Amino acid sequence: MAIADGEDLGKWAATQCAGYAKLTSTQQWMLTSVLDITAASAKRARAEMWAQNLAAARQYHEREGHLEVPRSHTEHFGGETVRLGSCVSQQRVKAAKLLPERVADLSTLGMRWA
Repeated sequence: MAIADGEDLGKWAATQCAGYAKLTSTQQWMLTSVLDITAASAKRARAEMWAQNLAAARQYHEREGHLEVPRSHTEHFGGETVRLGSCVSQQRVKAAKLLPERVADLSTLGMRWA
């Protein structure tokens, strides 16, 4: 984890990737030219984030025996702090838009969808 002036650069880069399409063409050019961050990086970053969140959910499920995660809960996984409660809550909200394999992954852990 790289920190500069109190800012987590990895999180900053992930935020730029996630919102890449909403950036101005100048901002996109700067990210691409200077930092090699592209829309493709955004897809890869989202896939990596999903994998980390799912692994944290599995860890929580193994320890607690359920996936009733309090909204404010953070899970420590792989040297990172994952906002698992927020993630699980968001997946419920987006359930109809999730890929079937993601629904299956969470359902296997006993996800309550409503």
